[in-house]
Amino acid sequence: MAEIQSGKIHVAAPSLEAREKLRLSTHVCYGVSQFGLNCIGTAFGINALFFYTTVLRFDSVLFGIIMLIGQAWDAISDPLMGHLSDNTNWKRGRRRPFIILGAVPFSVAFFLVFSPPALSSQNVIFIYLLAAVLLMFTARTVFETPYNALAPELTPDYDERTKLSGFRQFFGTIGDAQGAILPLLLVSLFHEHRKPAHFVYGLFAALITIILAEITRRGTFEKPSRIHRSQVSVVDSFIAMSRNRPYLIFIFSSTVAQMSNNIVTYLVLFVTKYWFLNEALATRFFAFFFIGCVLAVPLWVKLSNLLGKKWTYILDLTGYGVLLSGILFLSKDAHLAATVVMFFAGMFNVGLWILSGTIAPDIIEWDEYHTGKRREGVYAGVWTFMYKAGIGLALMIVGFALKLIDFNADLPAQSASTLFKLRILFGPIPALFLIAGALVFLLYPITKSKHQEIRRLILQRRQNEQP
Repeated sequence: MAEIQSGKIHVAAPSLEAREKLRLSTHVCYGVSQFGLNCIGTAFGINALFFYTTVLRFDSVLFGIIMLIGQAWDAISDPLMGHLSDNTNWKRGRRRPFIILGAVPFSVAFFLVFSPPALSSQNVIFIYLLAAVLLMFTARTVFETPYNALAPELTPDYDERTKLSGFRQFFGTIGDAQGAILPLLLVSLFHEHRKPAHFVYGLFAALITIILAEITRRGTFEKPSRIHRSQVSVVDSFIAMSRNRPYLIFIFSSTVAQMSNNIVTYLVLFVTKYWFLNEALATRFFAFFFIGCVLAVPLWVKLSNLLGKKWTYILDLTGYGVLLSGILFLSKDAHLAATVVMFFAGMFNVGLWILSGTIAPDIIEWDEYHTGKRREGVYAGVWTFMYKAGIGLALMIVGFALKLIDFNADLPAQSASTLFKLRILFGPIPALFLIAGALVFLLYPITKSKHQEIRRLILQRRQNEQP
């Protein structure tokens, strides 16, 4: 079987495609880019709103409007990028070249967000941040959409995809941990001066993200036998996706789960400073959160193989929702209990990412079986949009909500009413999103046996179509 790698054609021994396994090096080289994506994405989500509202005194509603504009642009650019990737015909592949082409401006834009020049007014800050965010979101689209589309093309095997997703999530979790904890450590090192701390982190994260993207480009492959170009228009692709029942169910559940998780993590700095009255607790909370993430990776892979992806995902969503609903009852001095909650939140969080990454490729084959067309890129574009929507919508919600609960960054302490509403926003509201996602996902129809049958019929149809 031929493989495209670094512009050359290699011939591998023939094998049954459905049983094909990946080398360890391929798992690692594919997964490392998620470290870069997450070390930037997490740092942006946790620190951007706090930095601009408390350091630059930027209006939280204006921040929310920027996120809304970014999401509107993503709704157009992400699916178009997927369609472009599906129909690209470059010598070195249609996915991997875009990874490095997007990684460079993505990293530069992140650096610019946290290294603003002296900005004199709210309007100037708005224009600068809007330009940096649009560049960052667009570049992430160019980077991440083909990266997501590459996964189902690396292996068609149901369980091997779970393993690939596990590697990706492992590196992503380490990237999340770095993006959450290292900026806080740098803030402490610079004696609470956030501007130089974020400058150093932005430079470091930008460089490491570009290096890891290049490792993915060089260390993975694209197989001509799995490149099934879609000859339909992007409009027809969207119509087909709108009729894909498993896709619609998954998009809803994964998006509300992402939003709920992001609302929690983005409010940690606010809750530790104004409710627990100890901003240094944020470092401890995030440390235990990501310890839980790392320890739980093999657990979710095993549960998925044992219970199936559907019921494991429902278990994850439900358990996470129950956990977050109890946050409202934590008192100001319940630091140990809050740390335990963050540890288990990390365990549930990593499950959402692993299972989402392994469910998505199965939906592409459901679509191929029913339509005869394969559209990894278009689906990946929509999933990239939904991922960024989870970031942007969560930041937008938090930005508007802070205004609604009368949060005032100029005050050293917030009112009792504001603190109570902050805790509701931190726990029960995200819990409701998660429970809603679990209830909807009960309707998801793809099981392991169903997927295996779909794969068999697709391969049979391809063989019948060969001359």
